[in-house]
Amino acid sequence: MKFLAAFAGGACVLMAGAADSSSTGLASPLFENGISRWQVSVPVDAPRPIAYAAEELTNVLARISGGALLGVVPEDRAQRDDVIRLMMIPGAGEDDAFDVRTNPGKIDLSGNSPRAVLFAVYAFLRDCLGARWYWPGPSGEFLPQLGRYDVTVWSKAYRPVFRYREMSICGEMAGHRHPTTERWFPKVFLNCGLNTPE
Repeated sequence: MKFLAAFAGGACVLMAGAADSSSTGLASPLFENGISRWQVSVPVDAPRPIAYAAEELTNVLARISGGALLGVVPEDRAQRDDVIRLMMIPGAGEDDAFDVRTNPGKIDLSGNSPRAVLFAVYAFLRDCLGARWYWPGPSGEFLPQLGRYDVTVWSKAYRPVFRYREMSICGEMAGHRHPTTERWFPKVFLNCGLNTPE
């Protein structure tokens, strides 16, 4: 079994004073009582990993919030405020570099590749909302139940320590596939063996 730690050390954390949207009146909460006014914007003609990232983001947010459904729209049709933007910024940093930036009214989840954008989504769900995926499959998933989430000013730059990060449960068995495990890999920032079509 091969395993390399995904993102240990080396991450730069920047935190600013928390600007609670409920006190500023500048933006609505990401969700409250199972309702959200927010949208998720994706690049026009988004590649498959970014479309999958948007699907994962909206599904997990709905489960954490008690049913809040966020629409997914192309970036050229997105509303100006209360939007989560999934963005690819090629050439920004090393392999799989990504950033999470939150402000009342806007959340930017960006990466230097489509896969890195997917990692940014999971990092936001983990570090800002408390989601955890300890092992593959539903029994390894732990999602908090929140009635309201106010978006504050926060950012973090994630930079991988290892270029290739993998956990192989089957060694070198040619053609052996385990889609449940492959779908779990990006949730913990492993980047090898991602062969499942999504």
